[in-house]
Amino acid sequence: MDNSFEKEGRMRMFVDTMVLANYTLWRVVQQSLPLLSEEWREMEYDPSKILTENRYEECLASIRDNMGIALSAYYVQNYKSIIKERKDAAEMYKNYVHQEYIDIKNNVDWTFDRARERFKAKLTLNSTSYFLNTLSIRKWSTDYSFSLAGKPNVKGDWKKYSKATVPQTFYHVKDNSIEIPAGILNLPIFSSSRPRYLNFGSLGFTIAHALAHALDDKGN
Repeated sequence: MDNSFEKEGRMRMFVDTMVLANYTLWRVVQQSLPLLSEEWREMEYDPSKILTENRYEECLASIRDNMGIALSAYYVQNYKSIIKERKDAAEMYKNYVHQEYIDIKNNVDWTFDRARERFKAKLTLNSTSYFLNTLSIRKWSTDYSFSLAGKPNVKGDWKKYSKATVPQTFYHVKDNSIEIPAGILNLPIFSSSRPRYLNFGSLGFTIAHALAHALDDKGN
């Protein structure tokens, strides 16, 4: 288990409790600013959001982050025939990239046999308050996370792979697996009607990036 609690306990011995309390309070305030009116949100000045993020994008991101399973279910129900076709194609690209990783590792002379073998083995809501709804979801999520402390990891738990709308590939450390959500199987990353070399250059790259995490400090 992560030793964060142990580190926090040691920190409390050397840091003034008032400093810790103030830090915690202001972290809560910072997390709450995006949920309030424009007057409050302007206190957290972020130039990148002014240039790139519209209000509807912020709302969609909030739904995706807080109700990802429900949003993904709606997405899959409406595009399931297209998703099935693209899923089979994505599986093919993943297999190609995965095999190429193994071939490269088998033929390089700068890896130890032990490292090479390790590599192979790894390969309550209401309709009136958005603010209170979000706080309720955060509390539920936090309580759920703490409830998992000390319990064994369930490999392949479907809830870990349920956000189908996210346009990004992921490497899951505890399961030693990669996730290719349906949301990434769209232009400009993927199209079944264009040459395969273009899909390898885009989708293949993201798959390779996810697989690479099995070798870095995160995967190790």
